[in-house]
Amino acid sequence: MTTNTGIGQTLLDIAVVTAGTMEAAMALAIANGLPLTADLTNGQELECVEVKRRDIRQMFITQRTQPATALATIEGEEDIILGGIGYMAVGIDFIVS
Repeated sequence: MTTNTGIGQTLLDIAVVTAGTMEAAMALAIANGLPLTADLTNGQELECVEVKRRDIRQMFITQRTQPATALATIEGEEDIILGGIGYMAVGIDFIVS
């Protein structure tokens, strides 16, 4: 069985929807030859893994919901600019006076 990814979905999202657990993400990554942190593209076809929690999988089917936890940009819009103190460097954009 295969599934296609949606906008902003990660392997963790796909694992929960198709197998019912986040723990299945590693098996999903291995089955598809991807790193666990792979950036997925919209519509990318993935091979599914064994369902572990049918009740959770059924909940997503019944509610017609799809989690999408990756940072995603809408086509034509600029990328998100990361900022804040965690991205500053002393003497460059973090001035100590």
